[in-house]
Amino acid sequence: MTQILAVTGDPYVRHVIRTLVSEGQFDFLEQGDGYGAVQELVKMAERGDNLGAVLVDEALPGVSGKTLAGILGAVAPSVPCFLLSSSPAGEMGRGAALRRLPRDVSPATLRKILVEFALPTTRAGLERIVWTPAFTDETGLLLLSFAPEADVKGILDALGAAFRMEKCSLVRGAHDAALILDTLACGSVEDRVSSLAGIRSSTFIPFEVPKLSAAAALLLGASERVRQEAMDEQSTLEVNPLERARFVQSYLLMEIDPGVFERVFIAASLMQGVTECYPARGRGRIVCRMTSDSFAKIDRTVAEKTGPMGGILKVESYRILS
Repeated sequence: MTQILAVTGDPYVRHVIRTLVSEGQFDFLEQGDGYGAVQELVKMAERGDNLGAVLVDEALPGVSGKTLAGILGAVAPSVPCFLLSSSPAGEMGRGAALRRLPRDVSPATLRKILVEFALPTTRAGLERIVWTPAFTDETGLLLLSFAPEADVKGILDALGAAFRMEKCSLVRGAHDAALILDTLACGSVEDRVSSLAGIRSSTFIPFEVPKLSAAAALLLGASERVRQEAMDEQSTLEVNPLERARFVQSYLLMEIDPGVFERVFIAASLMQGVTECYPARGRGRIVCRMTSDSFAKIDRTVAEKTGPMGGILKVESYRILS
């Protein structure tokens, strides 16, 4: 029997699903949030199930419906995905593979759509995506505070050369500068920083490869692909330098209850505006880099999205000034 994955907490949609289940034509699997949906996808891939279609509620807790739909497109590009929304029905990207349906769709209409799109062909299997971040022992976030008489530009230039960085970022916050160390030359971070005059204090937060479940690895791997495809598409467009200059960035440091670390890490990685997210060594810490057209919008996103995640003990924001 063809299986339909329904990701929604809407009582009416669940009623419609139960109506169709009673007819015996489809086998529905229900999940109430995006992360649970990806866990279910992993189980289906392991069992070799035939996934006919996916119904995704646009308003999902944690991972938005649009984000999940994009991830599903990377994991199972041949499987039709229907976004349940208050907006009018119709196609929305990926051709007929992604369509919008009204949240109050009738059982008869939904049955007709699923018969048309989910039954005709056997779908390709779910793609196995492995997420392997290339973190080394000395990859992390370096926060610096300078002495009043320090040659800040000279220090940043020296650090940029030492750590093969193209650019070091001045930030507004508890520290005067912050930089992500991606590729390090020989020698430890502490030794290179201590050799420079004018640095009052420094804090190095190393990153580490997280031990993630199969569902989390698949979710992050797919979301990275979706994000990269969007960046590739954007890079092909001609952007006015003045328009590009309007964008701002911030670093976000979060301390998380270890009991819910994986769930919050995934949700934070998929927040609107997050371009990179790193797990930091220590007790439940992550570092996110966020981009938007204003700091106010970043602050508003953080305030609106981190609260409902639950389990976040502390949040610090550092605004990048240059």
